[in-house]
Amino acid sequence: MTSLAEPDPNMLEAVRGTRLVEARRDIAVTLHSFGGAAFLVALVLIATRFITRDGLFTRRPERLIHLGVAVSAAALIGFVWVLALRFRRGWRKSALLGAILGAAGLGCPFVAVALIGSPETRAENGSWALPLVILGALAGLLGFGVFRGRRWARFVLAVAAGLTTVALGFSATGAIRAAGDVWLSAILAGAAVPAILLFIALCMPGVAVIFPSKAGAPPQVTAMKRSSPLFLAGSRVATAFFVLVWALLTAAAAVNLPRALHRSRQRLTMTHIREVATAVEAYAADNHSYPDAKTIEELERCIEPTYSKALPRTDAWGWPLEYKAVFKPAEGKPPAAGEYVIRSPGRDGVYEKKDPAAYNAGAVSGFDRDLVFSNGSFSQWPEPAAGP
Repeated sequence: MTSLAEPDPNMLEAVRGTRLVEARRDIAVTLHSFGGAAFLVALVLIATRFITRDGLFTRRPERLIHLGVAVSAAALIGFVWVLALRFRRGWRKSALLGAILGAAGLGCPFVAVALIGSPETRAENGSWALPLVILGALAGLLGFGVFRGRRWARFVLAVAAGLTTVALGFSATGAIRAAGDVWLSAILAGAAVPAILLFIALCMPGVAVIFPSKAGAPPQVTAMKRSSPLFLAGSRVATAFFVLVWALLTAAAAVNLPRALHRSRQRLTMTHIREVATAVEAYAADNHSYPDAKTIEELERCIEPTYSKALPRTDAWGWPLEYKAVFKPAEGKPPAAGEYVIRSPGRDGVYEKKDPAAYNAGAVSGFDRDLVFSNGSFSQWPEPAAGP
């Protein structure tokens, strides 16, 4: 009988060291993905601030949302393919490709939201550009240090993992206490698991051997027998959770984001209508009659600048608002505008009725339904966002 040769200890140590280095680079690629996504969104926010007209795809934002979701899903598939190559050949040159795919996939849904915003929304969102640039720079710098195995990166990563653990713990507790949301609390608690494992492993003395003072120094695996399993588990769970969160974010954007955007546009349209109505009521208080105007442009000439500095002319979908005064005859006096109607055609831009006064008061469902304001209150409004 032939006896099997004993495995070479030096070879086993080299294999184990390679796994630890690749696990360290897993974390680096994840950090670069987050940093790149932050930079991408910040650049788009800065660029859109110089666009004075309404956002792209203002009337049908779901088209751009679906495009962003499709790009994100394609990038996710590519990232999973790169991960499969990583387990066979290591990161090597595929690390850059993985970081690019991660940044593009995470950033595309947010880029789509930035592009379809109104000028007012873009101005508000623009304040996030500088924090995102700083966050992206810090994540990219830390990712570089972790990928190269810099010693300082170990301490910074340990601090980041510890702070992340504390933040997720408080968030999970708050989700239970405030809203009783067990699912959200479970997701936040699950996200804290890789952070806890990495924090414990990074705090052990032996982990310093894969963060040598010189780049390329071989890891001495025998010095970290206790911390290496924790480090490997933490990096792998973090990568898996990164992919899971990416997939959930993409699915949630595809299902909920278009509806949420149209709902917010309904609310903004109602705000525009109320602003017009307030100016009309102020005009009537001084002139004992509502403005004699047939279009929103004529109303603007009557109202500005005495009763409104900038009268809203369109709804949140970009369609012109309609104003109509209703004249009532009076004995011995010329007819005066005693009623008025302000309305928006909704998402589709088509009015349901030709006569603005022919609507039945009540709440309606659907983003294509008209929004109608008459004589101080809404006569047709969306449910359940608002009442009369």
